[in-house]
Parts: sequence; structure tokens; C-alpha cells
Amino acid sequence: MVFSCRYQFNISFSLFQAKLFHYM
Repeated sequence: MVFSCRYQFNISFSLFQAKLFHYM
């Protein structure tokens, strides 16, 4: 369960990073 939660957080974080990189 913890692994799945961490995996989901990793996905959302990478999406956030991609958005940040796109706006830069």
C-alpha cells in the first residue's frame, strides 16, 4: 500500500515537473 502511494506521488510529481518545465 505504501509502495502504491509512493508510486502515485511520483507520477503526480513528475507531471508537476513537466508542467513547470513547460511554463519555463
